[in-house]
Amino acid sequence: MSSDNRSKGAAELLGHFLPQQALGELRDRALHFQREEQFRIYLLRRLWFIIPIAIVSVLAGTACAAGAMLLLRFLPQPAPGWLVFGVGALVWLASVIAQIVALFAWLHRRAFLPPRRK
Repeated sequence: MSSDNRSKGAAELLGHFLPQQALGELRDRALHFQREEQFRIYLLRRLWFIIPIAIVSVLAGTACAAGAMLLLRFLPQPAPGWLVFGVGALVWLASVIAQIVALFAWLHRRAFLPPRRK
């Protein structure tokens, strides 16, 4: 693989972490839910599975945010309170959105796989 292809691949991978791209993907999944009956049925049948995962995603985001806030508070020169709170809120929001986008992307792929034979 040439270094040019590697840099394109790395840029594409990092592009998934940009807020505009992540929010765009989340919007696309919502539109798929509205327009594609097969995806909607797949999600509604597995609602018992999706709700606990969403709760765990929120808890994991909270843990990430708490860790970031604690790190900023226990530096040799602690950051101001507004900065700690802002970083914590940003980390929480970004981690929850990223996990929800990944969950719905995975569910979208699975919704259109051919059924498995037993």
